[in-house]
Amino acid sequence: MNGLYNLKELSISKPLLFEGISVHSGKKSKVTLYPSEPKSGINFYKNNIHIPLDIKFIDSNLSLSTKISKDNTSIGTIEHLLSAIYSLGISNLKILVEGDEIPILDGSSKLFVEIILPNIIEQESERSFFELKEIVSYKNKDKYIIAIPSEKLEVYYFLDYEKNPPAFTYELFTYSQENYIKNISKARTFGFLSDAEYLHKNNLALGANFDNTLIITNTGYSSELRYKNEIAKHKVLDLLGDMSFLQKSLKAKIIAYKTGHFEHLQLITKFFLSKAYNI
Repeated sequence: MNGLYNLKELSISKPLLFEGISVHSGKKSKVTLYPSEPKSGINFYKNNIHIPLDIKFIDSNLSLSTKISKDNTSIGTIEHLLSAIYSLGISNLKILVEGDEIPILDGSSKLFVEIILPNIIEQESERSFFELKEIVSYKNKDKYIIAIPSEKLEVYYFLDYEKNPPAFTYELFTYSQENYIKNISKARTFGFLSDAEYLHKNNLALGANFDNTLIITNTGYSSELRYKNEIAKHKVLDLLGDMSFLQKSLKAKIIAYKTGHFEHLQLITKFFLSKAYNI
């Protein structure tokens, strides 16, 4: 099976459970993945509320994570799980959530990948591809993201912080399922120690710790890096999770500079509004 390039849709063979602490609320949460029928897509469920993976259910608060909401019910920090699901090529899935967020686990998508991968099954339905017909871009102050038509999925991500470390770093990623697993999935979420007090005052990052977050200080990192450019790789991980809102396998070259979830999802909105694609 070739992940996003598999010609048939994929699901899983049995329910899969993940549980642990939530990175922002600090509370325990649980998520169970269930097999789903062909052409049903990715669908979340919480408190008997069904929230399809659709841009119209994106929550307006996207400062530090991707969140969906419907009927006063929200699910936060969905991007790491979605990154694993999307990059492994899963097309159809039911996701039952108990808690405010998806559990952060080790801060990457590694543990999601390790559990999901051996349980992937191929379905009879044909996969849909999302192919750009023209360049689409979005700019927000000094942040920008550009999507260029291509026969394959590539992400060129450039990160530039005025703080030291890490200053300027980048990741050039060409999609394959193997490349994602080996070179992206283990990259952890990160944050600056200098921002901790502000975040806690705003009830954010209450569950962040040295086991699930790479902390950046004035002199270095809180633990040994898994990759030399781990923070840039994590940005690619996040971006791939946000691309899952397409519910199609994307063929495009994406160039991003200093972007976050807001910019990623604005680009997806422009994809649909411009009609600059073939399916």
